[in-house]
Amino acid sequence: MTSGRNEEFSPPRYNPEGFNTLKTGSLPDDYYERARRGDIARKLILERVVQPRAGFGFALKRGNLVRITCIEGPQVVDFNAFNMHDPREALSCARTRMVNGLHLKEGDYIWSKPPYARPMMKLVRDTVEKTGDRLHTHDLTFSQCDPQYYKMLTGRDDLPSCHDNLHSAVAEYGITTDMVHDPVNLFMYTGLNEGNRMYYEDPVAKRGDYVEIVADMDCIIGTSVCPGGSSGKIKRPIGIEVFELDGGAGAS
Repeated sequence: MTSGRNEEFSPPRYNPEGFNTLKTGSLPDDYYERARRGDIARKLILERVVQPRAGFGFALKRGNLVRITCIEGPQVVDFNAFNMHDPREALSCARTRMVNGLHLKEGDYIWSKPPYARPMMKLVRDTVEKTGDRLHTHDLTFSQCDPQYYKMLTGRDDLPSCHDNLHSAVAEYGITTDMVHDPVNLFMYTGLNEGNRMYYEDPVAKRGDYVEIVADMDCIIGTSVCPGGSSGKIKRPIGIEVFELDGGAGAS
């Protein structure tokens, strides 16, 4: 008997639309849409203002929703996520790009890395105005700034960075610095130039703009109010609110 591994196999071609036609989330079909519309009662269980150049971490239970707000104007937020019960399962920008493209938009799942490769959460609401066709908001291409990057550019090793912020945000949950991963760069305004190189411009988010994300599993979230140039010259605080949705706890 021959193993199926040895049989001739023609893998299907890459088809991102194929992913989006499948039911991939674990919550009921209409849960995310009802959350987007605000049709599910919300109870505020956490509220925090995170200051410029700082980080903050928190737990996000399956079925709960986090709102991240540019409370004083545009500000890039680096975003990490880990499975609360097994942090080896972490957000994968590569898998998320493969399914959704180079930027997140309303209705997109955020995926974990292989070998897990499943939805961790879904972006259900985005108030940032869509502008142009070369640059888009909520980047999935740039890595986080880190001490080595700044030392190469400036010779200094004492500058704040998203990598250090993200680690400090989640260290209390047993997540080590080497587990910090490439982030979803919320509100970062990026594109590809004529030379096929990534670039960014100042974010177009306005004061009060926000995203809302519903967790598809129990997660640990790390955020960094980016100290780098992608936010523009002024660094601003961000607001984080976590809501328990009526029915969310029962779904977990």
